[in-house]
Amino acid sequence: MRGLGILLLLLPAIAESQERSPVIPGLEGNHGLDSYGQGWVLLEELRCAACHEGVKLMPYGPGKLAAPPGPDLTGLNGRMHRGYLTAFLLDPHGVQPGTRMPHLLEGPHAQQDASDLAIYLELTSGGTPGKTESDPELAASGERLFHEVGCVACHDPQVPAFDGGAVPKLDGSVSLAHVPAKYPLDGLAEFLFAPHVARPAGRMPDFGLNRSEASALAHYLLRDARAPFSSNWGIYPTEQVERGRKRFQELGCAACHANAEHIPPPPKRDASGWNGKGDLHEQGCLSPDAKGVPRFALSEAQRLMIGAAQNRSPGEVDPTAMAKAEVQATLVKLNCIACHTRDDFGGPGAERDPYFHTNQHDLGDHARMPPTMTLAGAKLQPEWLAQVLYDGRSVRNYMHTRMPRFGEENVQRLPTLFAMLDEVEAYPFKEPSQGDEDRAWRDGGRDLMGTTGLACVSCHDFNGKPSLTFRGVDLITTPERIQFDWFARFLIDPEAYRPGIVMPQSWPGGVAAHDGILEGHTETQIQALCRSAPDPKGLAREHNNLDVTDRVLTYRGRSRVAGFRGIAVGYPGGLNYAFDANHGTLAALWKGDFVSVNWQGQGAGDFNPRGRAIQLHRDVAFWRLPDDETPWPAMPVKTEEAPVDPDPTYGRRHGYRFLGYHLDGDDVPTLRYRSGDVLIEDRLEDFFTGSRESRGVPFMRRLTLTTESADRLHFRLFAGDSKRVDEKTIEGGGLRITLPDVPVLERPSEGGTEWILTFDLEPGTTEIVIGYELL
Repeated sequence: MRGLGILLLLLPAIAESQERSPVIPGLEGNHGLDSYGQGWVLLEELRCAACHEGVKLMPYGPGKLAAPPGPDLTGLNGRMHRGYLTAFLLDPHGVQPGTRMPHLLEGPHAQQDASDLAIYLELTSGGTPGKTESDPELAASGERLFHEVGCVACHDPQVPAFDGGAVPKLDGSVSLAHVPAKYPLDGLAEFLFAPHVARPAGRMPDFGLNRSEASALAHYLLRDARAPFSSNWGIYPTEQVERGRKRFQELGCAACHANAEHIPPPPKRDASGWNGKGDLHEQGCLSPDAKGVPRFALSEAQRLMIGAAQNRSPGEVDPTAMAKAEVQATLVKLNCIACHTRDDFGGPGAERDPYFHTNQHDLGDHARMPPTMTLAGAKLQPEWLAQVLYDGRSVRNYMHTRMPRFGEENVQRLPTLFAMLDEVEAYPFKEPSQGDEDRAWRDGGRDLMGTTGLACVSCHDFNGKPSLTFRGVDLITTPERIQFDWFARFLIDPEAYRPGIVMPQSWPGGVAAHDGILEGHTETQIQALCRSAPDPKGLAREHNNLDVTDRVLTYRGRSRVAGFRGIAVGYPGGLNYAFDANHGTLAALWKGDFVSVNWQGQGAGDFNPRGRAIQLHRDVAFWRLPDDETPWPAMPVKTEEAPVDPDPTYGRRHGYRFLGYHLDGDDVPTLRYRSGDVLIEDRLEDFFTGSRESRGVPFMRRLTLTTESADRLHFRLFAGDSKRVDEKTIEGGGLRITLPDVPVLERPSEGGTEWILTFDLEPGTTEIVIGYELL
């Protein structure tokens, strides 16, 4: 009966197509790639370099391709039905048409192999199977989310865009027909909440759903699910588990998948001889009929494109052409072009266009359609561009489609490439002299924005205060987000940079339309708009404090205590901390009121502690110290001579990668980042939310470190005026810190003493607990 139930659930997927070639959504859109570029995208998306040496990198240059990781198989038991997994392993292209997973099992023992593999993965992966029944009310909420936040960029819509319309079926969409058979409800909700835990390659982006939204969306996607799967998973013979483990190793599954037992990947095969013939074509992975090798169900066009890409001679290396090709291929691989245009490619097709929504219709299509990426490197400030790409930062609250996060490691080259490729003509810039001229510019900028000037605040919010009519982008964000040259050129000719935008020309042909402010001098007026000033006329003042009530509150933004990627967390008990996500360090702790936001000054979302904060060092917290004498790497410091971050790669150069955070049922965040190959989960608990053994100590910091191989990692706990109280306690800077049971290096440093902990890590997971008490 269980097998029949599985078959019934899989019928919708099987009915779509008995075998569909691998779906790469970006390759079905207006991607602008030639056949060679499409072949290179296929080589990476099918993870050819996971098994083969010598796979070339990109057109226009030599190199090797880095295969994106496949789904992480740890925790599989909690997020997937074993019955589905068995069927999928047996026939991946029939069960999930369009999958990139190759067909591996064949012969008389294929059914047994699939069952053994599924049981092995189930019993070694951890997790707990969940329920499947969907709630209709939650499903209705999930339907709205599915059709608004951006799911339809890659998946077929499920309802018409308007009454009386048809539900479109689109080429290149990733099918969801298999989802009801694949996921239990809790497993799907957890996956939607933090997709990069299971799929680190970022092809399934993180839309920043909170737990309630993730649950509602899961209820919607499982609205037609039936549950033929028993929740009694039973105990299986040891020999069956061993057979599954053996097949996992023999098939080379670890080449693409992380697994609970940390089985290493197999040796790679040489692919340097790919020439459209021989082993890899007629009898290998590219062949539609070969036996005993992975079969990807490639279409003939896909096979030809892969062959063409591998056969192409790199020719002379042109750095600009290579950068352009890499940007274009990245936008295709991540399907950014489903929502964004860049130059002459990308953008949603006519069928998907109606599913982009806004609550500010009078602002036109620019209020509902994601902005173009043309000239993004010249438009956006480097720090802001990093926040957009790494953290999904957005200022368009009126746009229902969300900016997703793809994972920093998957987009980390884009800011550099955009900056290399994009430029606009420089605009004359002059710093006002201190005194009367500076005050005149500030007053002039305020007057221009106000209702007696250009009335910018009639359509734009300002410093968190609503505009009089429309609710356009908050103008206080402009200096933080936008580079001056692009901003000036845009103001002079908005239509040239954003065709169709609902914005008047206030300097037509470069001549000021309002000549009563700053003597009608265009250059001075434009520069005055970038000066910090009080609220323009036409706005009412509102308080801008964030208060914690009965739940933990997390806020992200620039901060004087935590840098431009700051994260502030406030607890109902009155304890607060700030984390510097750019360098990976606990930056500040304080008691009392939480933060003030958007205080008078440039930049949106700035936060600052409302209590007296204990400021900690903001250098990278984790590093591999070569010896006891080597100085800890200090973060770059901005100076008057170098007002821009002199080394934006500082954190990455020292192994740090921020991976985001997730909230638990009490909304307590767990920060996730890496130091080299070590995954670190960082959670601070106070007496309100902490586990029983941590209560009574104001802050307990739990560091969970996971590594596949033995490693030694150093953690800089504190630096400054401090002393040891006893064997387990140090005091300094207004803090009492309880040490974990690990080796401690105590050495002199500038301004006092430096305390460095040594973590000797074995393969698997290690938990470190540190106590912080504010004195």
